[in-house]
Amino acid sequence: MNAMKNKIKSQRGASITFALLLFLVCSVVSIVVVVAGSAATGRMSQRAETDQRYYAVTSAVELLCDDFKGMKVTVEYSKDLSTGNNDTPVVSKAVEKDDTTGTDVKDLYPVLKAVSEKLVDKIANNASTPTVPDDTLQLTTNGAPTGSLTACTIKEYVFKDGRVIFEVSNADVEGATKQNKYTLQAVFDANITTSELQYTNGGKSMKRVITTLEWSVNSIKKGAMV
Repeated sequence: MNAMKNKIKSQRGASITFALLLFLVCSVVSIVVVVAGSAATGRMSQRAETDQRYYAVTSAVELLCDDFKGMKVTVEYSKDLSTGNNDTPVVSKAVEKDDTTGTDVKDLYPVLKAVSEKLVDKIANNASTPTVPDDTLQLTTNGAPTGSLTACTIKEYVFKDGRVIFEVSNADVEGATKQNKYTLQAVFDANITTSELQYTNGGKSMKRVITTLEWSVNSIKKGAMV
């Protein structure tokens, strides 16, 4: 302590050198703190952006699960027995019921309706298993079909055994980089029951086919279709 006091009181210029050295050390420490803080802020900003994209994909999967889980859909079509031609399958009963009162709550979701009709069409026409998506949907943050605000892309695969697989991804979205591409698969199963009724229409022998699909969630997993 006495040596430090002596240096401070010294008239030979050593105190100025010591002060400059102390200032240099403080400056270096300050620069290190500022740089470290800036780097941490950048990482947190990038992490928030990455998480936002991931949450957009998972939210889309959760929305599909809410639409399909436990939903019953009735689809029907008529078949001309003389020619073997099928009419286009049409959803005849597509509403959600209140469990307590049995009353209709709301109309069937458009995606579920379209998938149900597509599945029954595959069954009726013995269509092959898809090797490419049956459809590609766009979910957006502002309702627009394209643009930089697109949230995710959904590729839809419908199998005639009663499965439908949605590949939900932000990989095709504008601005998505290699570091923030996410893909999830949502697999759904339909328990299928069918009833048939033969009748005559204008002299033609017809068959009315009514198919009931009860949808359930099979699995949700990471990765794209292979």
